[in-house]
This record gives sequence, structure tokens and C-alpha cells, in this order.
Amino acid sequence: MRARVDMPGNKRIGSNRGGSGLARAQALNCVFVCLSVALLASSAWAQTPEKTVQPVVGSPHYTAAVIADKVNVRSGPGTNYYECGRLNSGDTVEVKGTQAGWSRIVPPPGSFSWISMKYISINADEPSIGILTGDGIVVYAGSDYEEPMHSTTKQVTLKRGAKVTLLNEEKDGYFKIVPPKGSDLWVSSQYLKREAPKPQTPVSTPPSGKDTVEPVQTDTEETTETPKPPTPDTLEAELLKQYNKLVEDIKTEKAKPLAQQDYTAIKKTLAEISAKQPSARIARAAAAWTQNIGLFEFGIGVAKQLAQQDQQLALANTKIQTAKSQKLAGLKKLGRYAVIGTLKPSSVYGTNATVARYRILDEKGKTRCYVKPVGAAVGADMKPFFGKKVGLIGAIKAHPAAAGALVEFTAVKTLD
Repeated sequence: MRARVDMPGNKRIGSNRGGSGLARAQALNCVFVCLSVALLASSAWAQTPEKTVQPVVGSPHYTAAVIADKVNVRSGPGTNYYECGRLNSGDTVEVKGTQAGWSRIVPPPGSFSWISMKYISINADEPSIGILTGDGIVVYAGSDYEEPMHSTTKQVTLKRGAKVTLLNEEKDGYFKIVPPKGSDLWVSSQYLKREAPKPQTPVSTPPSGKDTVEPVQTDTEETTETPKPPTPDTLEAELLKQYNKLVEDIKTEKAKPLAQQDYTAIKKTLAEISAKQPSARIARAAAAWTQNIGLFEFGIGVAKQLAQQDQQLALANTKIQTAKSQKLAGLKKLGRYAVIGTLKPSSVYGTNATVARYRILDEKGKTRCYVKPVGAAVGADMKPFFGKKVGLIGAIKAHPAAAGALVEFTAVKTLD
């Protein structure tokens, strides 16, 4: 198990040999018991949900060097306060004061704090700056080893309108921020060594009068500076503006009919924003819109399939209507004919004139129905009509014997 390096050193309590040694030992034991009770009470008090560290007043600031590795930086002056980071030999800190073997320091580089998101307003033109919307808002010492809800040591209390610098991370309803002015952290004093102040370099002033050196004029091309790359804050502001415009473009595209919607350019811009590694807030929003656009495009695909099906259905209906019209035209062409087809003799009834029956065949040579001459057609010679396409004038009746229809005709007309 790794021992904590910020534990204060233990001092051994000696005892005198002689007649008074027992009495002195008993007295020391009593003192030890009292101190133990006091320390237990102090430890119990330190575990309350929120810890407020009393500032050390009147101590001069000075620079100190760290003389050990993996020295814990804590939220308060004691090992019962949670860790907020670590320092190594050679690091330097600015000490504000000391208290009971602990040094109160300015938060070193890499330190951060937590503040509740519901009291922060963000301007799109300056996305890295949060403005407080309430009074008495507490800032808590941040830690990579504790969740925001468990980081309970208060650092400072801010008023409405105060500004904080956001570190592009949010968690459990809290923004990670740069520790505001007045924030403190603590290090065990035994691992710090005060550095001697550095001598001040005198500032030279230009001579006055005739000996004053005039500035040298140079060509414009020689003084032209190379454009500086955008800072993280500037890049974040640009990405936020680009993202906000993109949201408007999505709304405009969404208002169009499905067949006209096209999100190709918008998806490309969203991918470019994500590639520039924006803040977690913009990255999540861009990912959500990318997913929504996927759903939009799925809907567009479904709409196209339905449109194709509608076209196919319309084409099928057109074919049906055409066939129907042709059928009706054919029926009209029948006119007064009860049936049209090829006339053939019947092998069932033979050629007996008293029971004369004939067949009408369809285009495929199958028997469509049987026919029987009546009235003026009785006794007429049908042989000249055999094998020809004819139209029979008459009436259609049921023919139970043939399980079909029987046409009783009075006249025959050749149609070929």
C-alpha cells in the first residue's frame, strides 16, 4: 500500500528516568487521551457535506519549491480533505500563509474548480466565459479523484454578474472552471522550501534632451507580422457561430418538401466541426444533429420508395383501365350477337336435325358454349359456316347437361 507523502512527521515523546517518571508518564497519557478526543471530534466535523476553510490572514506571500515527488495538493489543511492534484520535486508554488503545518497556496497550473451550471449564462460571442446569474454562488475545489457532488470544500463565493473561465467540460450539472481569484489549495509545509526573493532588475529610462534616440523606420514588408493562429477561445467562438448557422440551415431544409430536402452539405460541415475537437457541449450537439439527419434521410428514403410504389400502382391502374376499355369496346362490337366464335358441329348430338346442336370455340380452340337453332334457323344448313368465325343472334340460357351455357340462335352472321 502506498503511503501518503503529505502526512506530518511524528515526534517521539521522551521520558525522564527518576522518581517523578511515573507521574510524568501518567500526565502525558492523560494529555494524549484529551488530544485523541479532540482530533476525533475535529475529524468528524471535517466530514460534513460542505467544508469551508478559514483563510489565513496577514501572512506575506512568497515562493516555495517542492522538495519531494508525488506530494498531494489538498482542498484543505489536513489529510481528511480530498486530493486535488500532485506536485513533484522542482515545482514551485506561491504560498499565501501557513496553518498547523500546512501551507495555503495559489492553485498551481492544472488545478480547476466546480460551479453549478444552473447559475451560469454563456454568450455565443464569448463561449469560454460564464456569467453568474445569481448571488452567493459557491465555487468548490475540483478534483480528478472525486465526483463534483462529492467535491465539497468551498473556495470562494461569487456575486451576480461575476465572470468565470470555462474549461469546456461539464459533469453532473457542474461546469469545470479555472479557479477564480481568491481560491486556495493546501500542501503539507514539510515538503516545501522557501525560495530567496529574486533581485529586481532596474528599469532603464531613455535619456532626455538632444541625445534622445529616435525610433528607426523600417520598410512595411519587413515589419509585416505573420498572422497568429486562432486561440482556443477564438476557435470555440467561431465553431459556435458556425454551429448556430448550421442549425438554421437544418430548419430551412426541414421546411422543404421531402423530395427536395438535401443534407449532404450540412453533414459535411458537422463532420468538419467535430474534427476540430470543439467543447463537449458543441460536440454533443453536433453528434445529436448528425443522428437526427440520419433519421431525416431515412424518412426521405421511405418517402421515395412510397412515391415509386405510387407510380407503379398508377401505371398498373392505367393498364387495367386500358384493358377494361378494350374489353368494353369488344363487348360493344358484339352488338346484337349473343356469342361470337368459331362454329363447329357437335360430336355429342350428331347431325340429327331434330336435336341439332353445335359448338362455339374460343381463340384457343376450346368449347365456349353449345348453340341450338330456333325459329327461322331451324332446318337451315350450317355446314357452310363450319370452321368460320360467326356471330349468333339469339338468347343465352343455362345448359345443365353441359354444366354451362346454351345459346338459342335465330340467325348466323359470318364475321371473317
